[in-house]
Amino acid sequence: DATAGGRYVFSNDDGKKLLDNTQTLSIYGNNKNVDVYIEGEDTVADLVKKLADAIGLLGMAGDISVDNLVKIVEPNTATTTSGGVGNYAIAGTIFLQTALTGGASELRFAGDEALLNALGISTIQKAEASGINATVSDAHTGRLVGSDTVSDFMLRGVIKGVDIKFASDIGVKASFNVTTGQVIFTPDATKPVYLHIVDNSTRVQTGSDEGQYIDITIGRMDTIALEIDDVYVVTMEDSQRALSKIDTALERVNSARSNIGAKINRLEYAQNNIRVTKQNTIAAESRIRDLDVASESSSFTNNQIIVNAAVAMLAQANQLPQLALQLIGR
Repeated sequence: DATAGGRYVFSNDDGKKLLDNTQTLSIYGNNKNVDVYIEGEDTVADLVKKLADAIGLLGMAGDISVDNLVKIVEPNTATTTSGGVGNYAIAGTIFLQTALTGGASELRFAGDEALLNALGISTIQKAEASGINATVSDAHTGRLVGSDTVSDFMLRGVIKGVDIKFASDIGVKASFNVTTGQVIFTPDATKPVYLHIVDNSTRVQTGSDEGQYIDITIGRMDTIALEIDDVYVVTMEDSQRALSKIDTALERVNSARSNIGAKINRLEYAQNNIRVTKQNTIAAESRIRDLDVASESSSFTNNQIIVNAAVAMLAQANQLPQLALQLIGR
């Protein structure tokens, strides 16, 4: 750093400005990204202001002022504040931190190599996952459903068919230590959270009788449900974690596709059965409703002749006693 008009600017040992042209510094964190534009005439104080604004836009400040999370360590601060401790230890540096915990607190920087070299970005403290103890009970009966301890803000398998994602600041309270310039996290009792869970599966009737149906359920398949909404490839470590997450997401997608294929096969089988039943019903109904007129007319005529013959024979039979009496009377 060199002074120009009493202000710090980015320059090398020869006094040449390192940021003559406008540079773009991309900052990734909390599943968001912000571009910071650094001008050639920007001072260190200007950069601090822009970085603080970026932390606020990323939603990583919590209840702490961004002015406390991004600061430059002045020489007098480093020597007078408790002998130079914590983030105030090294004068001339800019410390940048967040008020979140675990992986959600990580910051990633991307930009031109010359810019990154000029800024000299380095990690002074790695993010550590904080465990969350979650207990799930039925709100109506009080029956214990299950419990688990999670470290990646995702509760899986406790509620059948439902995964719950926690906010990155749940269960902790962040405060700022003015002596060391560090963010202090303390446990914070959380109130019970009530979830209203509804079965959104689709039920398809596949037969004419009760109970002949198929339940079709397709899980959520967006980036949040697949847990790849926070995948980064800025660093080698990020790339390694990204490969693992993407492999897991592909397995879940393939499993969902297999489930969909099985449901389609069952529906096609049921459809074919319904089609055959419909054809048989139509054929039976046609045999009942549609008559062969010629055949029925012939049958009716034949039956009519038989009836007439029977009547004639009965008339002749009725005349026999009269004939017998006539013969006797003679």
